[in-house]
Amino acid sequence: MQCVVRRIFSCVRIPPKCMAWGLSVLLMILSGLETGHARSDGNRGQGGSQSSVYDRASDWTLHTLDGEKVSFSDYQGKTVFLNFWATWCKPCISEMESIQKLKSDMKDENIAFLLVTREKKETVHNFMKKHPLKLPIYRSGEGAPKMFKPDKFPYTLIIDEQGNVVFRRTGSMDWHKPAFRQLVKSFMPEG
Repeated sequence: MQCVVRRIFSCVRIPPKCMAWGLSVLLMILSGLETGHARSDGNRGQGGSQSSVYDRASDWTLHTLDGEKVSFSDYQGKTVFLNFWATWCKPCISEMESIQKLKSDMKDENIAFLLVTREKKETVHNFMKKHPLKLPIYRSGEGAPKMFKPDKFPYTLIIDEQGNVVFRRTGSMDWHKPAFRQLVKSFMPEG
């Protein structure tokens, strides 16, 4: 693989830092694509040829751990990092710290982090006592479309400001890597 990459880039003069960053993003994307776990849906800029997730999930209600109801459509106009998890899922738990770091790093960006479970309120409260994370945890409520009822965990979607799913992954990941932050920022409008 290294030999092929060197041959491709031997005729192009690219600064080493740019090449390293580009290759890391490319390898991260390709590793997900090869296993079918990560992909961009490619429906950006198609003039609404596909309905947004907000159209399909307009009635989806989330519940905070305090019992407050929140409509998923309240996040329209923001980039959304939507992670489905379960308290019994070890890969889910192992990736939460990296999600927390990513959220902290992106606190000044127009992005919402939603970690959603379908478990009972008491189960989630007990989990949070053992794992004092500072993440926005929600319980899924009424009106969830099929795409928001995964059967494998963790399951993560990145939704752009227009409501297009631009990234999805089944399985855990270190979300705090600089290459992933850059990928998320690439889905966000400039300015």
